[in-house]
Amino acid sequence: MQHAKIICIGLLTALAMSGAATAQASATVWEVEKSPLFGAEAISNSAISLAGGILEGRGLKIECPTLKIEEGLIKEGNTGMAGSLTFSECNELNEEARCELQSTVISLGRVKIEVINSTEILISPEGTELGVFKVINKTGKICILKQQVTVAGSMAFTVGKAGTSEKLHLLSANGGSLTFNSSSATLSASGYMLLSSLRSWNIH
Repeated sequence: MQHAKIICIGLLTALAMSGAATAQASATVWEVEKSPLFGAEAISNSAISLAGGILEGRGLKIECPTLKIEEGLIKEGNTGMAGSLTFSECNELNEEARCELQSTVISLGRVKIEVINSTEILISPEGTELGVFKVINKTGKICILKQQVTVAGSMAFTVGKAGTSEKLHLLSANGGSLTFNSSSATLSASGYMLLSSLRSWNIH
């Protein structure tokens, strides 16, 4: 009887180890030059030209044609970070709001980057919010919106050809939980991400 118990325990241990190994092997991770990333790899901070580039919510419709990822890294496994995300050349398109941006730059603070499945990544704040920007009265008009806008939540992106090793991958916004002053907001944009080393990368 004791011998049977030992065999049973051994089988259960082997199955548990096998399950853990399978889970580890099937985990979605960054790859660089077709191999799992070891350490970290810097993301190029060259300005990204955005197709679309529309932030919309809380009565605002903001067009921002360029984005810079500052101090960005992808890290071993499935995580990453950036010191800031900076949208530039921004302007307010909603005439009815009678507002304009105080600055043509919208800078979001430190963010976490996470691979959430084989084709998507999620960008979320390290703290409780992504950043703050201000709107002011348009010349001769009175802005009808709260003039300080807090941006919070997260942004999800689909990675084009995610499983293929490429130097450039198209990131297309596809949802998340973005908010302006606690009200639902959206980002409609796509642009190419490049590593500083110019090495090819993918998700696997």
